[in-house]
Amino acid sequence: MKPTLKHRLEYCLLRTLGAFVCLLPYRGALLLGWLVSLIGAVLLPGRLRESRRRIESVLSPYYDQRAIRRITRHAWRNICLTAIEVLRTPCTTREWINRTVSTDDIQKLQRLLEHEKNVIIAVPHMGNWELAGIALQMMGFKLLVIVRRQKNPLTDAYLERLRTSSGMTAVDREADMRRILRLISRGHLLAILPDIRARTEGLRIRFLGHEADLMPGMALFARTARVPILPACTIREGWARHRWIALRPVYPDYSLDKKTDWQRMTQEVMSQFEELIRRYPDQYFWFNKRWILDRLAPAASDEAAAESGD
Repeated sequence: MKPTLKHRLEYCLLRTLGAFVCLLPYRGALLLGWLVSLIGAVLLPGRLRESRRRIESVLSPYYDQRAIRRITRHAWRNICLTAIEVLRTPCTTREWINRTVSTDDIQKLQRLLEHEKNVIIAVPHMGNWELAGIALQMMGFKLLVIVRRQKNPLTDAYLERLRTSSGMTAVDREADMRRILRLISRGHLLAILPDIRARTEGLRIRFLGHEADLMPGMALFARTARVPILPACTIREGWARHRWIALRPVYPDYSLDKKTDWQRMTQEVMSQFEELIRRYPDQYFWFNKRWILDRLAPAASDEAAAESGD
């Protein structure tokens, strides 16, 4: 697709901001992120109101209105700080990871790999989810990520360069499944973000007290490659520290038929994520336009049913 004037302006702004934050010291860049969050809260009040409604629908039994407003503010600040950190990827080093990220839990991954031929890393949109993969790559693991293309082709290419600047391999979500399985068999750890609402009927999963429509891709890859899923994330501690967390691994069960096993594995992973989100609600990404708990449009469900022959 040929870039439009709007695409070019967005790209220039992003490149300028990316170059600027790499010139700043880390804490100075985070201060800029905080200022961006204040400005964004003024310019995007509707987005914050919608996110507060989502948080309230999930957490109202546990938090009062004042606490929910605070969680919304802190979650918005976190996503702005995360965006700044992503733009700083080209100047991220192993030394910076050692100073900034507590990686003790990566030992759980290392022990798991002593007994398994590979592992799929499942990461929720929480804390700095990009850093969860970058930290592994910087520590010597070979990461494979599946990405969704952006509408702006210039921005899309720039974000891909940011991801691959740390050494990880990025493939489009439309890539041939056999290619992804081949990379897994060669030792790449597939890092996948499973907490995204499906566009068509997939799996109906209980999540955050509601039902969510999710795709079976994470479980499909785990069962086909015959490897476990390790749920993990990177939690922000304060402003300038992070902690890499590994949860309980989930294994395929070949005594079950594949669709039942996809359902079981996905539910186990998402239940662990739910525990983490309830513990750190201001770390979750409540701002996605395609909210995970929104139900599929009837047209999408009907189309999926027609394609399956129902």
